[in-house]
Amino acid sequence: MTAPEVSLRPAIADDCEFACRTTRDYQRRGIGSHLIERLLAEARSARLPLRLRVLRLDPACALYQRMGFKIVEETPERYFIEHSP
Repeated sequence: MTAPEVSLRPAIADDCEFACRTTRDYQRRGIGSHLIERLLAEARSARLPLRLRVLRLDPACALYQRMGFKIVEETPERYFIEHSP
């Protein structure tokens, strides 16, 4: 598998935002984990936290928690999670 190119570039405020997902045919192959690991490395290098908004019913919630993300806020519909550098 070729490593995805990942780059975090802060927007005018101090945040950047993007969305991604793997389609069902490509889930459970380590692609999402690899992408998150690259994002975490980039965030650590920039000394920035990585924050995600995720639907409560999203099966990826378990992946994020295994990778060290912590829930910092929640609504009836979403979790707001963060991984600090």
